[in-house]
Amino acid sequence: MKLTHLNHLGIVRISGSDAESFLQRQFTNDMRELTSEQCGYSAYLNPKGRIIANFLIYLNDDSYYLVLSASLVESFVKRLRMFVIRDRVDISAETNMQVTGLLDEELSERLFPTPKEQFHALTESSITYLRIPGDSKRTIIIGERADIDRYPDQFDDDLRHLWNRLDITFMIPLINRSISEQLVLQAVNLDLLGAVSFTKGCYPGQEIVARLHYKGGVNKRMFQATVAGKNSIESGDLVYCDDIPGNQTGTVIGCSRLQNDKVGYLLVSLPLKFVGHKDLRLNDGTQIELLFDSMPYSIPELNSQ
Repeated sequence: MKLTHLNHLGIVRISGSDAESFLQRQFTNDMRELTSEQCGYSAYLNPKGRIIANFLIYLNDDSYYLVLSASLVESFVKRLRMFVIRDRVDISAETNMQVTGLLDEELSERLFPTPKEQFHALTESSITYLRIPGDSKRTIIIGERADIDRYPDQFDDDLRHLWNRLDITFMIPLINRSISEQLVLQAVNLDLLGAVSFTKGCYPGQEIVARLHYKGGVNKRMFQATVAGKNSIESGDLVYCDDIPGNQTGTVIGCSRLQNDKVGYLLVSLPLKFVGHKDLRLNDGTQIELLFDSMPYSIPELNSQ
């Protein structure tokens, strides 16, 4: 059993003859680089450069599909529609579509024609397969619920916790309702995951993103961390460093604890000043420890210190 329902993810569909040009003015990626065989990460920012939502985006039958936090789908659709004036664009939540995670390479070869390379996309028989980054060779499968659930004996929804753990292992953030419009793009490493183009035209928040990139103003980055005990930890919880005076804080982006684990794993966005200090704690005083030995990509600001 290597399939799991990813019910924390939802789908937004954007179509119409002006969809590409409209989204080029709204999202951080270069829409011209997307094809029916190539997906990618992107984000939607407010004018202050704070992330409203981030997502995996792909193209199928002249429509763009966004895989984002289910907690943001409704508000995301409502907000994006506000900027459709004369554009011939339709924006909708695809509530009949199911997002599924595939964690087993052998199963994929037996049942699914999944793509082999990272960020490759494949659609066959109305089902789309998206290979996401990481050595685990995970694939997101998207289609109508009836089509996706035709292999009920292959599902194990307890594996969603493992899926979340792998998101943390490969440092892939997911902005949800708890942290929407709180953090800039670089604070969760989206620039390091290819979610932003620095050569395309303007989009909301572009000036802030470009200034941080070109003038070296990045002061927060996302890291892996561990926490002992069985504490209840949620995205949006604050992280403190008692060695640093003032009111600077970090933010929990995501957390995962597999069954019977004594240690939980976190993604945390932290001021770079916190790095090197051991006295990092959560709201309730619980200590956390940063992990640097298994980072899937490098943090350029650390290399320059």
